[in-house]
Order: sequence, then C-alpha cells, then structure tokens
Amino acid sequence: MTATLAVAAVLAATPATNIAAVAATPTSTSAASTSAASTNAASTNAEIFPGVVTQPVNSAVVEPLNTLGLEPDSSAAPALLPLDVVELDRLVAELRTTMFVPGVVVYLSTPHDVFVVNQGTSRYGHGPNIGLDDHFRIGSNTTSVTSTAILQLVDERRLELDDAVGRYIDGVPNGENITVRQLLEMRSGLLNYTLDPGLNREMDADPGHVWITDNLLDIAYAQPALFAPGAAFDYSNTNYLLLGLIIEKLEAKSLGDVFQDRFFGPLGMAETSFPDALDASLPDPHPLGYMFGTNTSTMETAKLTEAELAEIAARTLTPNNYTNVNPSWAWAAGAAISTTNDMVTWAQALAGGALLSPELQAERMLSPKPRAEPPVPGNAQYGLGIARFGQM
Repeated sequence: MTATLAVAAVLAATPATNIAAVAATPTSTSAASTSAASTNAASTNAEIFPGVVTQPVNSAVVEPLNTLGLEPDSSAAPALLPLDVVELDRLVAELRTTMFVPGVVVYLSTPHDVFVVNQGTSRYGHGPNIGLDDHFRIGSNTTSVTSTAILQLVDERRLELDDAVGRYIDGVPNGENITVRQLLEMRSGLLNYTLDPGLNREMDADPGHVWITDNLLDIAYAQPALFAPGAAFDYSNTNYLLLGLIIEKLEAKSLGDVFQDRFFGPLGMAETSFPDALDASLPDPHPLGYMFGTNTSTMETAKLTEAELAEIAARTLTPNNYTNVNPSWAWAAGAAISTTNDMVTWAQALAGGALLSPELQAERMLSPKPRAEPPVPGNAQYGLGIARFGQM
C-alpha cells in the first residue's frame, strides 16, 4: 500500500500577517526517526529583539504517524531523508530572523514521525511563547475548505465540475464559458480583486470595514479578463468568492454554517471557525499579526527596501498591528480561523480521503498541474483546491 503523506506546515507568524500552509500529496515519503531536541527560543528571540528573553520551547518528535493507520512504503522517494529536527530548528530560526518574525510554529508529519518546532513569542517584542493551540487566520487555506465543499456537492450530484458558473451566478463576465472546474483551478481568467489599489487604500484607511461580496466582485468585473477561460493560470480570489456563492445557493444557508455542518463539527475541529462579517476578533489565545508598511505600500513595492530593512534591524521602524483587520475582504478565499492542532486534523482528512468518494479523491489528488508552459522545475502546481510543491 502506498501511504498518503499529509503535511501540515502551519506558521502562526508575526510580524507579517499570520500565515498558514497545508499541502496534500498522494505520494509517500519516509523519514528516519530522530531524537527530541531543545530549541533555545531565548537566544534566537534575543537575536531578533535584543533584551527580550523568553523561556525555551522544546522541539520534539511527538508521535509515530502509523498510529493514524498509515503504512510505510518501501519504494518511497528519499525527499525528506534524513530529516534532522535540529537542522529543522536551525532553518526555522534562520528564516524567523531574516523575516523579523517573533514567533513560528511548524508541524511536519511523515508516514513515520511527527516533528514540531515552535519558537519565540506571540507578540512583537514580548508576550507568551507561541503554541499549537494559538488561533490564527488561516488565509488561503480557506480555499481548501471551500473547494472541498464544492467537491462534496459534486459527489452528491448537485452540480458538475464542467457546469458553467453562469448556471448558478448571474452577471459573471463570460460566465457561460467559465466552468466550476476552472474556478477551482484558478484558470477562469477573472481579475483578482485583491490587487485593486482602491481596495487596498480603503483597507489601510478603515481596517474594520465590512466588505460585501457583490462589491468585491464588482471590482473584479470592472477590468477585462486576463485570458480566455482555461487558457492559463492566475491565482485569483475572485474564483473562490464565486464558489462560495454557489455553495450558499445550493445549500440555502450561510457559508459558515456549511463549513461547520460538513467539516468542523464532524471532524471535531472545535477551535476552527468561519467568522461572521461583523466580527473581526480572534479567539484567545492568539498571536498578534503585524506588517511593516501598509497594504498599499506592500502592493506597490512587493518587498522592503534596503533602507527599511536597516531601520527594522536598528529598531527604528516598527510594524503596524493588523490583527483585527476585518477578514470579510477575503471571505470564501481566506477568512477562516483555526489552530495548528485543528489544521493537522484538517490536513489528515483532506489528504487521507475521508471527505470525498474514492473516485473524486483520486481525481483531486492527481489534479495539480504546472501553472505555466513550459513547466518550471520546482514551481508549485495547482489543481482542484490543492497545491503540490517542489516537484514537476
């Protein structure tokens, strides 16, 4: 039997908006067992924020993954061999220092072992150690939930992947030619509304603004399509807003209720939620989310200047707190909240086949394909709401 590898690399990271990544791949990877190692969070944190000392947090092999019913595959590729938790610790610390991130949690599971690295604090310059039960906005991982709800509706024969989006949602430009499959695969050609300068200026001026889905779609529709449906790949949150609307129309209830009834409740993900548009808060405990600069400046320059990096290193430039920016701007593409522990549960269900029929699960796991032609070695591939990283 070929084991399914579920990797949940969850980074509750600050500063920079909280980041989470869940990747699922149908290939098995074995890893040598490694002994527990201690992370000197006090020293690494002091390197980033002099004078700030926290208690060390242990990084450890937590449990053998075969307790989840996975079997090692003797033909497994050696992509993660040998996996040294001390080296993993070092790499995380290096990245955290480079990105000026106070706290990081990484959870990595293979068919043999589970490794956890958590370093630093949940606040800029001070605060408690960051942990696996801290709540954070899972961002684009929300698309894996939205896409799974769509695929369950396909399993239930309530829609088909090759249905036109115009069959369900009125007013979509070229909606008679854009399919549900193309929305899932980010191949509709519809503009990503989050790139709009006006939206980013408004988010900076009024972080608590409640965004209405129709208004976000109007922003996307105001610009010509980037390409004909299916002709290319472009990551666009517009696709997933439309998928969310399709779900609500077929289910006749809110997207949050759909997620709770289909996933969060049955899987026991008690710390995971899809917030109401009027609620921009995070449950406790939670890290704060920061960003150097603004949404507008980030969109304009894409990266910090050398002068800004020097100011950050000298502690003369401090980040802005973006923790309570209203997530309604992302909705079905990025508004959900979870914890590392719950995201592990989600990754295992997503990759393990517990959520879809065997036939549709197999199609999904094989769906990631190159984002451009000719393919670029090592670039991420994208499919039916999942991505594959680091391989052709």
